[in-house]
Amino acid sequence: TDGRNEELSEKADYFSPTEIHCTSPDWSKYNFGEVDVRVSIGGEGFTVNRIKWVYYTNTKPQKCVAYGPGLFDKGCVWGFPALFKIQAKDTGGRIRTSGGELEYWRITAKANNGKTDLKVKTID
Repeated sequence: TDGRNEELSEKADYFSPTEIHCTSPDWSKYNFGEVDVRVSIGGEGFTVNRIKWVYYTNTKPQKCVAYGPGLFDKGCVWGFPALFKIQAKDTGGRIRTSGGELEYWRITAKANNGKTDLKVKTID
């Protein structure tokens, strides 16, 4: 539910006594927001316990920001990692806090001599 007395239901797969997996509904017709997630098992009523979940519209690379010393010519020292962060934002420019989109980023490192076979390590 989203506080507007609107409900969406999705099927979920049972993985363990503490874990279920489900596909998020399509939130594209809604704005950014927080919803309550509740579970119904075997067609019974919904649980009284709920968790808050924040959904976003799609991440938009043009709105995202990269920052840190690894992006500046004089911010790096040869032989040490060139560190920087990417702040993901959605189509409305709101900061993403959930992560999990590492597979959508493609990082290419390029040395001054033009070589691009440098090691890259990404952490989500």
